[in-house]
Amino acid sequence: KHGHGLEAKNTIDRPPRAHALLAGPDGALLVVARRPGDWLLRWRPGAAAEPQWAWAAPERAFNGHALSSADGTRLFTTETDLGSGAGLVGVRDARTLDLLAEWPTHGIDPHELLMDASGQLIVANGGVPTQPETGRAKRALARMDSSLVRLHAGSGQLLGQWRLEDQRLSLRHLARLPAGPLGIA
Repeated sequence: KHGHGLEAKNTIDRPPRAHALLAGPDGALLVVARRPGDWLLRWRPGAAAEPQWAWAAPERAFNGHALSSADGTRLFTTETDLGSGAGLVGVRDARTLDLLAEWPTHGIDPHELLMDASGQLIVANGGVPTQPETGRAKRALARMDSSLVRLHAGSGQLLGQWRLEDQRLSLRHLARLPAGPLGIA
């Protein structure tokens, strides 16, 4: 038992299928729902504190990944407008998980995002059109539009966009060494 009569927990019940984890400097984990998902969870394994939940706004879905801002005050989440299919970066208060702003990703089906060496956001737009009512059922693959975009981390302004020659390749996952090149899968 810990203070306040709460028992420390090393496991937690959650809605179906998480996708990505983001470790916080305080030992908390941010867990993001699989795409399309409707929840975020902040949890401190082994702590007595209650988990913190955030739910997607109506007509929005989380797309599996989140990233902390350089100063740790904001979280960036990849999201989709379910009505239009447009990709979004949700800008959230890192403490409360409240939505502060939404920025277009200039594509559809955004998935992972990271910061480049200069502190700007890189977003992988998977580019696969899907039907909101069926989750990940693909449609109109001839209209795939996968891209990599660079957004200003303070304003969301589009700084660059790149596409592969082969339209049928979907960009999803990203990795980067601290001062090195970008890896894309």
